[in-house]
Amino acid sequence: MPADPAASDPVRSAARRRPGRDFETGSVTRWLRRAALAVVVLTWIGLLVSYRALPDEVPTHFAMSGTADGWGPKRSLLALGGVLTGLTVGTAGLSRAPQLFNYPVAIRPENAQALYRERERMMVWVTLAIAAFFPLLVLSSTSAMNTGVPIMLCIVAALASTGVGISRIIATAR
Repeated sequence: MPADPAASDPVRSAARRRPGRDFETGSVTRWLRRAALAVVVLTWIGLLVSYRALPDEVPTHFAMSGTADGWGPKRSLLALGGVLTGLTVGTAGLSRAPQLFNYPVAIRPENAQALYRERERMMVWVTLAIAAFFPLLVLSSTSAMNTGVPIMLCIVAALASTGVGISRIIATAR
């Protein structure tokens, strides 16, 4: 009989030894997760409705000034949308399984639920930042709107959410 692959994988083995998740997700966290997914759905609706009217070539890269400096086929918006949808749905799904993540602190039965809650919150905010990125990229490629600053703010928001989340996890463990 083959050996259990999880037994030889220290990450999977550690996740199995952790307490399960048993806390109730807060209403704000649930709302933010749903809002992020709604943004993705609405962006897809807008993109698909306007797709036929788009020119065959659309801007695909922008200089820091917001000026288009790279062009590609309009189908590249569909590929980019697929990647961002995958990231959004993936981070939203992972936010529901915080016991699977690596933590910078020891997880014990007495602190596990509080740490899991902080990780869930962090992942939901990262999900929201990724979701907000998608319509801004579509707008920048399909209109004359300069979305450089809002796109940079989404990137900063995702990084800040991660930093604040890790800080809160460390503070919660004390």
